[in-house]
Amino acid sequence: MPRGRNVRKRAKNERGRRHIESPGGIPADGSETCRFVLSSDTMDLMNITILASGKIKERWISEGVAEYAGRLKRFAKLSIIEIPDEKVPERFSEAQLAQAVEIEGRKMLSKWPEGAWGIALDQTGTDLGSEGLAKLISKRLSSGSSHLLFAIGGSNGLSPAVRERCRDCISFGANTYPHRLFRVMLLEQIYRAEKIRAGETYHK
Repeated sequence: MPRGRNVRKRAKNERGRRHIESPGGIPADGSETCRFVLSSDTMDLMNITILASGKIKERWISEGVAEYAGRLKRFAKLSIIEIPDEKVPERFSEAQLAQAVEIEGRKMLSKWPEGAWGIALDQTGTDLGSEGLAKLISKRLSSGSSHLLFAIGGSNGLSPAVRERCRDCISFGANTYPHRLFRVMLLEQIYRAEKIRAGETYHK
């Protein structure tokens, strides 16, 4: 009997262990999809997916992603899906740029989890602020949407087809940010929103 209990305990610990496929979500095998799965008993927690164009190469950004992904494990089951961004010539035409964005959009839509409520990140969206994002998350959860997907375009912008698929569109203001760094900023804001929703003090 003691041996059986130990086996069951080890199995439970394996299920509860945080799993990150590679630092910052960068797959070692170069595949298109990488995921953080960050909680053991997450059946009653919401699901959050970050769907982004472009792979993170900078270690310091990867570390920032991993930091806030780890903090979020109390509140949500988090997945990060990256698709390769499309390259355009240094001197590109508007048609070449539009084609690259369209291809990225098709790749993003092909990775869209079934039933996920899409939230686009775009400069044309509504600047909610931290409390506004907390209210938006609460509103979507209370309406029965337990899976929220945040869509981030690449350096060429977000595909119109992806924006159309999303049912909300939000902005972090008029400033322009590097699209890979923006993932850290988004994760920090989602974590801050969850702390607000939980009525907890935000510890920087």
